[in-house]
Formats: sequence, C-alpha cells, structure tokens
Amino acid sequence: MVWVIPSLNPDTYDRNVLQFEKTQRYGMRRKNQHPVCSKSILYMDNGVDLNRNFPVCFAIDKEGSSPDVCSEIYRGPKPLSEPETQAIPAFLRLLPFPPTLALSLHAFGRSVLHPFSCQSLASTLNSTMLHLFKHGTRSILSNIPHKYTTGQAWEIPGLYSVNGDAADYLFHAHSILSFNVELPPDYPPKNEYLSFWPPRQDHVQEANLLLWNALKLSGCDLVIENNQNQRYEKPKSKMNLREDEKHENENRNRHDNALVFRITVFISRFVFTIERGLSCLFESSSSMGFRIVPMESSLASRFDRASVSSSVQSSILFAGF
Repeated sequence: MVWVIPSLNPDTYDRNVLQFEKTQRYGMRRKNQHPVCSKSILYMDNGVDLNRNFPVCFAIDKEGSSPDVCSEIYRGPKPLSEPETQAIPAFLRLLPFPPTLALSLHAFGRSVLHPFSCQSLASTLNSTMLHLFKHGTRSILSNIPHKYTTGQAWEIPGLYSVNGDAADYLFHAHSILSFNVELPPDYPPKNEYLSFWPPRQDHVQEANLLLWNALKLSGCDLVIENNQNQRYEKPKSKMNLREDEKHENENRNRHDNALVFRITVFISRFVFTIERGLSCLFESSSSMGFRIVPMESSLASRFDRASVSSSVQSSILFAGF
C-alpha cells in the first residue's frame, strides 16, 4: 500500500505557483505562510520551516534551527505548532497499519540522508539499525547513474546537524525506516532558480527511478524458508505499536531509554518486513541457514496465499516538502 502526500506545504506551493502566473517566474518561498515576521518586508522571511518543527531534538541548539522568527530555518514556537506538521501524526493514526518505509522528498541536491540528522542522537543508533539504513540507501540508489551524497546530515561536509527533522521524527517516534531524499539536480547549483523549479523532462526519469526503488525496498512480496524448505513464521511482537504509543509520553523525556524501547519494538514488529525489503539486496546464502524467496516463485503454491499476505503487510509513505 502506497500513501502519497503531494505537498506538506500546500499554501506556500500555491503562492509560488501564483507568482509564476504574474511574473513567469516561480516563487522561492521555503517556509509556510504563518505571518510571524513583522520586521522584514521580504516575503521569504515570513513563516515556519516545517522541517524544523517536529518533536525530535526540537530547539536543542541554534545551529540546526533558529529561534529568530525571520530566519530561513525558524523552527516555530513549539514542536508541532503548525497545522501542516500536526497533519502527519494525525494522518498516521488513520492508517490501518503503520508504514514500513517513509521518504521525505525535497529539492534539491541529489542526496539520500537517513536518521539521525540530529547529531545529539547519532550515538543512540545501534549497529543493526545503521546497517539497515546503509543497505536501504544502496537499494534506493540502485541503477541511478548519478552520484548521490549519503549518510547522516551532520557527517556530510557542507551540511550540519538538524533539529526537528521529519525523518528523525518518523523513525524515533513511530519506528518507521525513514529517509530524506533531495531530488536532482546537483548541489551547488549552476542556477538556483532552475534547481528548485527544473524543467520536468530533465529529471523526471531519475526521480521516478528513485521512487520505484523505494517501492521495491518496501514491498517485495516474500516468504522465508529454511534449507529444508520449511517456512519461518513471522516473529511475534510482545507489544504492538498501539501499545507502544501509550508508552511514548512516559518515555518522551528519557531519550535513550525511549529510543531503545522503540527500536526493540520496531525490530520485533517489523523484522519480517525489513528482511523482506532488504532481501532485494542480499544473495541467498546456505551458510546463513535460511534463504529469502520471492513469493511469485513456485514456492507460493505451497502456502496459503491469504495467510502469507496477512503476515507481510507493508506500506510506504511519500511526503513532499
């Protein structure tokens, strides 16, 4: 199942497009349309940077966001202060089951970044999750002809630690494997205006391939069997995500403990799904004691399709900023 939010900042998008109708040049507004900056006449100074407004590392420093209401990276007065950012947790509550994977789409710069963009949380990312993120990144970039920057934002030259980031929030609070994808063209740009509003034909094929790779990562229909062709059952979680949400407020101020708790639930609840997705990257290995097999193969006929499908539910969320 694929969920698409075409734009998380629709008011600003509309304003930028309306400017084109008047001037034949698209606008360059970045923030939302919240009228917070009264000391500047520049239209771009108003608003809240939505990708600094999520409740992970919010306001932890002045490098990754700003308290200045006229700053390009103004974070807002409090986490989830804006209707646009409030819409994300509200939307997730409506879904029949949580997304397996989420891509937050931005322009521009050709990069695939994974949590944590907030450097203060980087040490809490255990080796298992780091391994999954790195393999997931390679899968998303499979067959892409251009070079992309990858990793965590703070470790990349020219970038910096970010606080209040959407992908960090989706991973930390909702246990969703999340990536920030900066679409083509490259950075630094030859023309900044054309970098934000490139001719569609120039980059649409590459962008489509990125999204197709993400779909494959999220939704490979697979079953797992051992070397004796015996099916592995889906690991049972001791606690489902709804129960996890009850504990979220209790753990909100205990970053390390809360993070470990959520990752534990993530691994137990979604280990089948993640193995399923990342199997696109691994060769079958008899030395591992199991192999991961496409459901569309002849193995599918050995199992009841309905029971298999119910055990491998997954979905992907695409959100445009």
